[in-house]
Amino acid sequence: MLWQAGRKRRRQCPQESETIQLLKFPLASTGERFGLMRSFRPFQNRALERTRRQAVKQPRATFSVWIYLLKFCQKLCGIIHHVDRSNEYESVLMQLTDTGDIIIQARLTTEEDEALRAAVALPLRKWIRLDAYIQNSKVVLQSTWGGVTQRFVYQFRNNLRFDDTDGYFVFGGSKYMPGITGYFGAAKYYRCGTAEKKGTLGFEKIGNALFQEAVQKMFTGNHVNITSEVKSLLQASSCSGHHKASFLLAVAHLSGIGHPIQPQKGHVYSLVGAVADNRFALMHAGYKHALGLDGFPQDLDMAYSYYSNMGEQSSSDVSTMHKNKKKLGTMLYWGQHGVSKDIGNAAKWFEKCAMQMTDASALYEYAVLLIKGLGVKKNITRGLQLLEKAAAMGSISALNGLGWYHGSILEDHKTAEQYFKQAALNGSEDGMFNLGVYYLTGLNPKNAQRNEAAAFEHFLNASRSGHVAAAVEAAWYLSTGSLEGVSRDVKKAVMMLKKVCERNGHLGFLLREALQEYLHGSRLVVILLFLSLCHRLSWCDPSFVIANRQTALVMYALAAETGLGLAQSNMAHLCQELDLGHACELRYLNYSVLHNNPAPSALLKMGDYYYNHPPGSQEESLSSLGQALSMYIRAALAGSPQGMFNLAVMVEQGHVLPKKTYDWLNTSLREERETVVETLLQRCLESEDIEAACTLSLLRVQMEKAWRRMSQNSAQLILALAAVLLVFVLVVFCGGSSA
Repeated sequence: MLWQAGRKRRRQCPQESETIQLLKFPLASTGERFGLMRSFRPFQNRALERTRRQAVKQPRATFSVWIYLLKFCQKLCGIIHHVDRSNEYESVLMQLTDTGDIIIQARLTTEEDEALRAAVALPLRKWIRLDAYIQNSKVVLQSTWGGVTQRFVYQFRNNLRFDDTDGYFVFGGSKYMPGITGYFGAAKYYRCGTAEKKGTLGFEKIGNALFQEAVQKMFTGNHVNITSEVKSLLQASSCSGHHKASFLLAVAHLSGIGHPIQPQKGHVYSLVGAVADNRFALMHAGYKHALGLDGFPQDLDMAYSYYSNMGEQSSSDVSTMHKNKKKLGTMLYWGQHGVSKDIGNAAKWFEKCAMQMTDASALYEYAVLLIKGLGVKKNITRGLQLLEKAAAMGSISALNGLGWYHGSILEDHKTAEQYFKQAALNGSEDGMFNLGVYYLTGLNPKNAQRNEAAAFEHFLNASRSGHVAAAVEAAWYLSTGSLEGVSRDVKKAVMMLKKVCERNGHLGFLLREALQEYLHGSRLVVILLFLSLCHRLSWCDPSFVIANRQTALVMYALAAETGLGLAQSNMAHLCQELDLGHACELRYLNYSVLHNNPAPSALLKMGDYYYNHPPGSQEESLSSLGQALSMYIRAALAGSPQGMFNLAVMVEQGHVLPKKTYDWLNTSLREERETVVETLLQRCLESEDIEAACTLSLLRVQMEKAWRRMSQNSAQLILALAAVLLVFVLVVFCGGSSA
């Protein structure tokens, strides 16, 4: 890429440098209110920190960033902007206009804001380097593309005030402004100064058809093979706006399934999907940056920028869904299960259920239809009466509905707040979220002032119950650290958003399709074997069953690459079942065990791999066995009897368990090895799925233990031998008598 070839390298101090590499990997910016946040701490070096403090009112700093524009903004959009601790704009802001010009805004030492407009007319679809030099009261802007550099100099009325430790900086969009539509390339920030140096055009259906055709042609027999023809179909589908194809191309180039591994091309296709706001591509980029996989640098700030976008989309998706619809009324309202959508008949069914006055949820549903006039004559009075009745019967949704009506329609915020509080006390995440909104906006009748601390607490509580919009809000505070008393914790923000993003309905639908394809093939096999007709029926083709597995493979691969643990486990199974190679199975097993609560089966398989495939050198072999031990411990702690048995085997071989594992077993390092093994095997027998191996091994251990005790006492040993001899004599005698 041009920005990689053109960037200048500078040697940095190994401990602390005034030069910061802000972006080492491209960032896709979707033109929405999502971006990459960076914050800076004071220098630890006293001389550098003294220089930085003196420069707050006499600044000398430089920002250098590469951008690639796909389209211009509607009005103004963010390239870089600085938000202080009071959530106000600080120096410096760099924005793009709808004509490709650049506006730079700064806050002066006089507390005034001043801006300049540089008529640069930036082009589309070219890599552009922007350098902004801040020198006391002067700002120099240089824009370079195609070997040509434009230079603009602007003199502000007073010196700029510039404190980079106050608040945070954003590349792209934030909740305060949309970002550019395109990509950010390499970006550097010189803290102490440096010398001057969404539309698809209606092709979505075509793109989907091309994608389906490509998937059908991906397989040669039982093998995945992404030929040049398949690649061309996927590329055409991507260009038509169907970015599931972009994501599949990224997966193919990164995973090596059916195609040689080419990380750089995989990164490009991943970014193409992400910049188009494809949900799977956004989750993929966030997941890979969070863990530093497949050549994506580990960067939690970049992971947050993608997950926050996906979280906002998930929140929007949830808001379009209605829950707890009543059977046929639901099907008629939404047009589900083959029933045509018919709101009028749906309303009749809801009315029938509601008028029985025994079902609070039916009362709530019918009340909403009356208030909105959907399928029935609008009757707000009657609707409110039914809402109050439903609330009295325990409907939490009705409490939130009453709060919404009093707050949004009647603007009676005192009453609305009471309903939301009652809903929250009954465990409603919507009630908690709505209370948070009241505190955030200052609508709380008890206190007209905004209370972000109280809002954050309510958002955090609601997010713990799975509220998507609340998680998005709480994660923003955690990612910025802009709220007093709330430390910046980007990792927690990323994990919070990842959790709610994985509940997105689009991802769930993809998993359902994958499972249906897999089960359809399984049912066909069972039926044909049962009837024993496969050799007689002309339409019976085993390749049809394989085709179902292959379609399921594609869907599970897409879901697995977003970071979903369940899909990764299933993908590993399909890799083995379709004989796609050990590397394929190992890739997804390894991904699945990176989660906090992986499936015990995946932990056992990874443990077996490390145990049975130790590297060549002794040091590497010991490390591999240590990994196996770690996997078996995690499986055992998750309740796996096989994990406990495997641990017992390794302990017998002389491996030492970590202290935490001894604590879990209520034993200690001072215990004899035999005692630890016996305890593990007894734990194995206590589990619901009893392993026969555990029973036999425990019997062996106990018999060996008993024999050693007897052998240590000569009298007991003589008695034991005499007993054995007596049994032998009796057997011989009885046998001779019968003869």
